[in-house]
Amino acid sequence: MEAMAFTEGKRYYTWFNKEFNDDTGEPYMYLQWILLFYYRKEYKLALQMLKKLIKQNIHMIPFVLGCPLERIEGFSYFSNWEMPEYIDSDEIAKMKYLDEDFKSWLNEQYMKHEIQALLEEDIALNKELKMTNDFERRSILIKKQNALFE
Repeated sequence: MEAMAFTEGKRYYTWFNKEFNDDTGEPYMYLQWILLFYYRKEYKLALQMLKKLIKQNIHMIPFVLGCPLERIEGFSYFSNWEMPEYIDSDEIAKMKYLDEDFKSWLNEQYMKHEIQALLEEDIALNKELKMTNDFERRSILIKKQNALFE
């Protein structure tokens, strides 16, 4: 392991969050941060980044774990980076440290009841949002959806 890279990565993460604390992030950024915190053995932070990544793109972790990309029937995509087509296999292949140990840990975390329940609830809320035109109801659903990932 390149310890210096992980030290610099942590500095960057700290700086980024200080300077851009309202930035919602981007899926590849969250995947890099999951890797950073995993190799620094900061598993609680890695898990927080995993949840944020899932919020940004529900398909990326299954893809990293070797599952085919498929759209979820009835699911609404609100930005291009939420779509399965956003994921670039070449970009992921270039990532350092995406090894079998990391993937095994990632799979273990992803398959935990907490994460699977979060995914099911997110998908259900998303589908309800798609079918609801009432502004107040939509507002409630969006707040619930955002609260899932905090």
